[in-house]
Amino acid sequence: LLKYLEHIVSTGRITKKKNMVIGDLGSGTGVTSIAAALLFPDSVVICTDGCDPVVELAKENCSKCIVKKRSRTNENEFSLP
Repeated sequence: LLKYLEHIVSTGRITKKKNMVIGDLGSGTGVTSIAAALLFPDSVVICTDGCDPVVELAKENCSKCIVKKRSRTNENEFSLP
């Protein structure tokens, strides 16, 4: 999935637009959310997962890779700039 995201951006199949909202349902460890946030820096990525320990791990991974975080909306969902 990460290679696909990189491919569609690099080939122009998707254009980078400002203020896009990207949802990552079942984000697991957050790796896809991190990639989306890095590929689309002017967008907001919303991560969600139903497993509390996995959400905590995703938050930790995201905070290591991405400096700024936007507001956390509930226990199982948070946003990345």
